[in-house]
Amino acid sequence: MKLRKYDNKLVRIKCIDGNEYEGLCCHNSADYDYHEFGRDEDSLQMVCFIFYKSDIIDIKIIDKFSDKYGTLEKEIYESGIDFIDEVFESEEDEHIIRLLLYIKDLDDIKDKEELNKLLEKLVKYNDNERIVELAKELLK
Repeated sequence: MKLRKYDNKLVRIKCIDGNEYEGLCCHNSADYDYHEFGRDEDSLQMVCFIFYKSDIIDIKIIDKFSDKYGTLEKEIYESGIDFIDEVFESEEDEHIIRLLLYIKDLDDIKDKEELNKLLEKLVKYNDNERIVELAKELLK
């Protein structure tokens, strides 16, 4: 499996643990991963999550997301405020929107005070109207 061909593509990854993730990804070479993360193996990265070649069962290039959010957004949220911040700071508007939609559907939002600070930054500095609209909704 050549991971390089999935660079800058929208993909669905199925992992050895049975979970599936959808997102825009970039390819990391084994040299890069060894230097940055201490693991000498090619990977695909979706925002702040890294999928190493040995953890991937299947990859498919997809035309569109299968739903408004998925496992990736759930796990980013559950991983804590630093991961949420990393997504909000990314240049991938689609991932930001999907995470905001996930948070919007939650009944109980954790770290609300810290999250509000991040949402205020999105409103102030992001140019995407949809992102600003969703962030404002969550601030209410």
